[in-house]
Amino acid sequence: MKTLGLFGVAAVVGSFGLAGAGSLEKGAGPDGRWGGVGIQVEIGPSSVGIELDGASGRIERPLALDDAGRFEAKGTFVRERPGPTRQGEAAPAPEPAVYSGAIDGDTLTLRITLTGSGAVIGPLTAKRGAPARLRKMA
Repeated sequence: MKTLGLFGVAAVVGSFGLAGAGSLEKGAGPDGRWGGVGIQVEIGPSSVGIELDGASGRIERPLALDDAGRFEAKGTFVRERPGPTRQGEAAPAPEPAVYSGAIDGDTLTLRITLTGSGAVIGPLTAKRGAPARLRKMA
């Protein structure tokens, strides 16, 4: 199983669909905002947005949790760079990534594995309803 962690990145956005509740309380889904140091995760019924210090990304399919609350999904990851994008300058290109981790009660653990390089970001931890503490590039 692959996981997501912090690699000096700013934002990752993804979509996840719910297949099982795993270790969540009965009747509770993972939907909502999850925050922690260097991470914010926004989980909706058909998508998840993840913001980190210095990166962004997206998963274009539902997040399926197994009976233990674990997940793994392919998506994209974009490293941000400091300062504004200059006129005529191309935005950073997304790179393929695998997002994996688990939800255990009100704790989400996430790792990001960059497919091309094999680099792993994380693990990162976020709590349901907690504010994110992000440091953005200027």
